Amino acid sequence: MAGVMPDGLGLIDLASVIHLYGVQDPGLDALGIMRREVAMAGRLTRGLYAHDARTLLSTPSTADELADLWCAATSGVHRLPPDGIAGREWLESVHRMLSDHDGDPAAGDEFLRRPVAPPVVERVQQLTERFTTHPDHEFPENCPGGLPEIRRILRDVAGHGHPDLAFRVFLHLASTYYMPIPPPLFQELLAVARALGHDDDVIDVVSGMLED
Repeated sequence: MAGVMPDGLGLIDLASVIHLYGVQDPGLDALGIMRREVAMAGRLTRGLYAHDARTLLSTPSTADELADLWCAATSGVHRLPPDGIAGREWLESVHRMLSDHDGDPAAGDEFLRRPVAPPVVERVQQLTERFTTHPDHEFPENCPGGLPEIRRILRDVAGHGHPDLAFRVFLHLASTYYMPIPPPLFQELLAVARALGHDDDVIDVVSGMLED
């Protein structure tokens, strides 16, 4: 599927950027950081960001659940409601920002909206149930849902017809928290990535956690 999708994991990649700047600068201007990163991104990448924002907004996830997911993705640096903006408002702001650049960018939509066989959806959901952290990288205390809540949210995103997004967010979280990846799990990640139509290198983000 080379060339079909932009590089990276989509909107969730921006959580890593916000985490980095949030660690360096306690006076975090998350929307300002997003605005700059969006401006520097290519059209295809912005299209994938926009797709992910629309997708999350289309799920039944509550504002608190979306805030919990974003909190986890930024390692607790950017907890949305105390920052004055709820989970859905945040995503709507991001989507408006993207639309200001490209109208309503849709890069990757045709690829991402392809029907996914129920067994593949189930495999993604099973993967999300396995999300955990490395003992030296505990889940942030200021993300109130904890690991069980994040697993449930990802499972629900996959179950509501968005297994690819759930899979990409899982990869980001596994990388963020240095989740140990035994060889059988790595092979399952590779098989699911292929079943979703990705190139093998989409799971490079977790290759450093592969156990001997």
